[in-house]
Amino acid sequence: MPNLDNSLDIALDTPLNKRQKQQGAFANIGLQTVSIWLIQLALVVIPAIDTYFLSGINSQNIAGYALGSAFYTWWVLGCKGTLQGLTFVIAPIHGQHQPQLVVNLLVQALWLVALLTVVAWGALVVCGLGIGRLAISDELKTLAVQYLKVAGFGLPAIFGVRALAAWLEGIAKPSSVALWFWSAMLIKVGLTYTLLKGHFGSGWQNTTGTALATNVFYWTIFIGLLAMTWYRLPKLFEQGIKQNIHWLPNLSLLKKILGYGLPIATAYLMEFSLFPTITSLLAVANEIALAAYEILSTVYDLVLSLPIALILAVSITVGQIYQNEPKTALALNRVTSWLLAGFIGLVTLLLWLFADRWISHYTTEQLIQGMIVAAMPAVLVRGLADGLETLLAFEMRAIDKGWTVVVVSSVYLWGLSVAGIWWGQQAGWLDVQAVWYWLALGYGLAGWTLHWGFERALIRKF
Repeated sequence: MPNLDNSLDIALDTPLNKRQKQQGAFANIGLQTVSIWLIQLALVVIPAIDTYFLSGINSQNIAGYALGSAFYTWWVLGCKGTLQGLTFVIAPIHGQHQPQLVVNLLVQALWLVALLTVVAWGALVVCGLGIGRLAISDELKTLAVQYLKVAGFGLPAIFGVRALAAWLEGIAKPSSVALWFWSAMLIKVGLTYTLLKGHFGSGWQNTTGTALATNVFYWTIFIGLLAMTWYRLPKLFEQGIKQNIHWLPNLSLLKKILGYGLPIATAYLMEFSLFPTITSLLAVANEIALAAYEILSTVYDLVLSLPIALILAVSITVGQIYQNEPKTALALNRVTSWLLAGFIGLVTLLLWLFADRWISHYTTEQLIQGMIVAAMPAVLVRGLADGLETLLAFEMRAIDKGWTVVVVSSVYLWGLSVAGIWWGQQAGWLDVQAVWYWLALGYGLAGWTLHWGFERALIRKF
């Protein structure tokens, strides 16, 4: 006997209804993109603020910050990648109207935060020992290791904020996170300025001052966001939701999060371990080039903040619809690819045209400014390759193909990009421009391979 409910759904699925669904999906992606972009923008503004204030001291402080933050970001992003899996777990469950399970997954994510904090603390100790063995000046080693020590105290808050943000993104409520980030930004800017100007003593007038200000920034957001989320639970769901929360660790729910999160974390660790490796090679080759690389990287991250927000919003939608609407998911990928390429190309060209104006705001040597301008063509090429590869990587994770991303990225970024950069350092001609061209080549080939895999996975469902 036919299912009458399904028959009715099919009968009502007219071209007009399909168009309305698509319009609603794009409107939701737009709202999600704006909120997530504000969060991403706040994250990349932090190193931009730090490098700007440190440039007023000397280039060695920027180099120390670059070296320390590269190792720090490596493990932090890996752990945050594990927590990002919560978004892809929550989205379909929330769509199926299971509020109690959604809330209990948040509690389990906070247990995971505690575990990841311990892991990251141990990793930072190892990173500090590794920096101590580099063939660089003692002062540069000291600045980098001091940054790691102070920054470590902010890890519980950073991971807690990531868990809350991933949960709220999964239930389509990221605007609250954006509001807290930008409210706390005043604290970050004011405290960084005060510390680096020496108002709390010369001991904080270097990389440690930037790390302390960032810690206060994240703890403010975490405490405020946690209190707000707890207060709003009855409004987000039903009134009795708090009475049925399971507070103890639950292995089955943790496995749900880790099933999506571990591939993301592994990919982050693999991909972002590129950057401490690259900064280490540059530090040995040329400290001046390392300072130029760090300034250019902060500007580059600002350019990619909006594309990454769009990528995350699109990937969440792809994860929700690819099983039933693979053609729509494929069309969404193609439209987004053109939008990304156009935006990155336009913004990079504008940066290139007006380079003399924005670079002059950094108090650096003329040699550093010249290196940055010379690298702008490489920024354009890497931006296009990086943006498209990131889109496909997130979409593959959303359709539960996260381990494919790990394998593909490992082959191209480590087997090709890092190998080329290491060869340049050994040959004695490594500079910022060469680094970025090698990265563009790796990202481009990885993106092409993932594109083929993504289309093949969806075409099978037609």
